[in-house]
Amino acid sequence: MPSNLEFSSLKELRILPINRCFTQEFIYEKEIVVKPLLNQDNVLGIDHGLNNWLTCISNVGTSLIVDGKQIKSMNRTCNK
Repeated sequence: MPSNLEFSSLKELRILPINRCFTQEFIYEKEIVVKPLLNQDNVLGIDHGLNNWLTCISNVGTSLIVDGKQIKSMNRTCNK
């Protein structure tokens, strides 16, 4: 048995035959995490290009450019 097994939260133990061997599946009950509320008014536009890998701009006034020349150079040697 695994050393980090918590028997108090264990709900089910399955023993399954797979490829002439037996495997164990431990089933736990997990609390549901509530998803954070998203602001639907904020958007992000992403443009992928040739020299710039990603150009991103949002409607809140921020922008980001990811240079793609190094990735393009590494890819060039793989395509030969």
